[in-house]
Amino acid sequence: MSGFLQYYWDVFCLAFQGAWAITEVIAGVIAIIGGFIVWKRPGWESTMKNLLWMIPVGIFTLLLLIRLAIAPYTIHQNQQQQIIELQKREEVAMTSKQDIRSFLESINPEILKKIDVGQKEIRIFIGKPNAMKLVDFSTYPNFYKFLFFQQSDDKTFPDLPKDGFINQLDANEVWLYGYYLYPRDAIKK
Repeated sequence: MSGFLQYYWDVFCLAFQGAWAITEVIAGVIAIIGGFIVWKRPGWESTMKNLLWMIPVGIFTLLLLIRLAIAPYTIHQNQQQQIIELQKREEVAMTSKQDIRSFLESINPEILKKIDVGQKEIRIFIGKPNAMKLVDFSTYPNFYKFLFFQQSDDKTFPDLPKDGFINQLDANEVWLYGYYLYPRDAIKK
């Protein structure tokens, strides 16, 4: 369906759906009242038979017209709300990206250079505080949109390779943690 027809279909469905629900309730109430009137005054039966369908049809038509007038605004409001939600998600994603890039730069600026040229796998060695920070970053909602990492076992890095990056260690630190970073295109500058 083209955008033009889809829009008017959505307007009609929104208007019809709400008008129908309200009309059902009103028709039910009128039917109960009409039945009671006919029971008390049998001479009014023919008049009440006509009113039992005329009043709900009139109310339905009136409500449908009102809801048809309001439906475009309702659709607009719903779309605006969706846009705001998407913008908030994008803000969170950008904050995550900036935080992750800043963190990687604090380890070694060469990591970002390798990411920006498109290297798919980067080995790093970091101390415990930065290893914990990396794991904390992985709890960000969009972290894996930017970066995937895998901790190495002792067999993967038996010694420190020349092309691995090492961050500055604290004086008390003894252990290095080896990681493979797998950057996604979204983390590139």
